Amino acid sequence: MFGFSAFAAAPFASLSGPAPISVSISESVTATDSQSSVLNAVGALTETATATATQTGNLIASPTLTETVSASDSQTGNLIASPTLTETVSASDSQTTVLYAVGDITESISATDAQSVTIYITASVLEELLAEDSQSASLNAIASILEVGDAVDVVFANGSFYATINETVYALDSVTGRYLWEPIDDTQTANWASITTT
Repeated sequence: MFGFSAFAAAPFASLSGPAPISVSISESVTATDSQSSVLNAVGALTETATATATQTGNLIASPTLTETVSASDSQTGNLIASPTLTETVSASDSQTTVLYAVGDITESISATDAQSVTIYITASVLEELLAEDSQSASLNAIASILEVGDAVDVVFANGSFYATINETVYALDSVTGRYLWEPIDDTQTANWASITTT
């Protein structure tokens, strides 16, 4: 069809097509930022001064994700793949059914940070000055986690695989649920051949 003719001479050259993939996206002073069923494949994604940010059913693949001053940040059903994720000054930050494949996560000054039914696969997590940090029914595969100055840290029914955990200055730290790899303390005989089924 194209042969030796120029693209502009092709019959569909004047039709509109998909928007080009941007190198970076920068949003400043947004009242409401809502994304649903979107593929974000950008070099850098930066959001500054957002009142309400809502992402639902998105695939976000970006080398750098930066969110600064969010009143409400809600993520549901997303896959986020990024070497660096930075969130600063969030009043409410909630993630539900989200898969994070992120190199480094940094969260600073959050009033409420709640994760539910999430999977974190990351090298390091740094959380500073959180009023409430809540995780439930999540799988965390994190090489290093550093939490500083949290008022309430609640972990409920999670599977967590950490190489190191450093926690400093806590009012309440609660972990509920037993981990599957804990040794079972029993008095059964070690001779498995002598155990009967009757």
